[in-house]
Amino acid sequence: SRSSGIFLPTSCNTPEEIARLFITHRKIGLQSAILIANPVPKSDEIHKDVIDKYIDMALKKCSEKNITGKNVTPFLLKKIVELSNGESLKTNIALALNNVTLGAQIALALNNS
Repeated sequence: SRSSGIFLPTSCNTPEEIARLFITHRKIGLQSAILIANPVPKSDEIHKDVIDKYIDMALKKCSEKNITGKNVTPFLLKKIVELSNGESLKTNIALALNNVTLGAQIALALNNS
């Protein structure tokens, strides 16, 4: 989903803005990380209400089966793929490709700075 309901204190709209933020961050001596939240493309989004329902159902199954620890994430991902008839896998692949694309664009912007 493209929405989370979480407020972001800072927002950048282009790879160049992200690069400038990173450069400024380092110039003023900050050593902390910068988290870039890059949404899935709108065309590949599963609406929040829909994906939340799948997540809740998968979490319930996980609890019923007493799945814990490192087994939780793979179980949830597989269950959500099943519940969404494969749509969540397509969305996750689109998100990963979108993140790689943005990362490359940020790298180019940093190189040109």
